[in-house]
Amino acid sequence: MEIPEKIESCAENIKKKLGLAKTPRVLLYSRPFEKTPDLWIYTIDSHKYVSDTTESMFFWDDTFNRDYLYPVGDLSEEYPLIFDAADKNGAFKPLFTEVLIIINRKIKVSAAYNYMITGTLLNGQKFMAILALYVRELFTGCGLASLIKLEEIRLASEEGCDFIHTWHEYNNPNLSSAILPGLKTGFLLFQANENDGIGHNGDCSIHLRKYFRNSHSSEVYIENLREPLKSPDQNEDIINALLTAKRRNKGKIFEKISMKSNRR
Repeated sequence: MEIPEKIESCAENIKKKLGLAKTPRVLLYSRPFEKTPDLWIYTIDSHKYVSDTTESMFFWDDTFNRDYLYPVGDLSEEYPLIFDAADKNGAFKPLFTEVLIIINRKIKVSAAYNYMITGTLLNGQKFMAILALYVRELFTGCGLASLIKLEEIRLASEEGCDFIHTWHEYNNPNLSSAILPGLKTGFLLFQANENDGIGHNGDCSIHLRKYFRNSHSSEVYIENLREPLKSPDQNEDIINALLTAKRRNKGKIFEKISMKSNRR
C-alpha cells in the first residue's frame, strides 16, 4: 500500500474507533533538528498549537524546546555493534517523523512518532537505525505503526541507505503488533551475532533488518515447526505463526535465527 492510501485508511480507522462524525486529517510531519557546536548533540523545536504533543508521551519527560538531545549517544546504547562499526568521523543525521491528527479542523493531536538516525559504517554501507517508535494508546489498532514504517522506508531510500535496522525486546507483550509492520514490508529477522542464536550475545532481543540493495535472507527456527522458515520470503508464514501461537510471550516461539549468504 502506498503512503497516501495508508493515510486515508488510518483516517477512516480513527474515525471508526473514536466514533467521530467527520473523518479526521492525518498528517506526516518531519520535525527538524538543529546542530550545536558539538556535532553529536542536537536540539529540536517544540510544537505550537498542538493539544497533546509528542512530549507528553512517555519517552521524554520534558519539552523538546531547546533541550539537548543525544541521538549518537542513543545509537551507541541501542545498537552497540552498529556504533562500533560506524565511521565516527563521518556524518550522523537524526530524523524525527510525527503523525499529527486534526479533529474537527482545529484540535491537533500528536498520535505517533519515529525517532531515527543515519550514519555510515567503516565498510562504506549507509544505515538507518530506529531509536524509538511509539503509537499513543488512544490510536493503537488504526494502522499508524504501518504508516510510520512506510514513511521510514521512504526516508531511508531517499537518504541512500543500504539497510534499516531495528530491534524489540523478545518478552514485549505486544511483540506481534510491534514487528508485524516490519515483516509485512520486507524486513528480515536478523541474527546480530556471528554464531546462530537470537539477539545480541544471547539476550534474546528480536532484530529486524531491511536491505535496499543486495538481497539477504535468514532461516528462522520456530517451535513446533520441523523446518525453518525463510525470512523475508516466508514472512507471511512467520506472521501466521506469531498470531496463532498459544504463548503469552510470543518472543519465545523463536528458537534460532541463522543468516544465509547473499543471494545475487
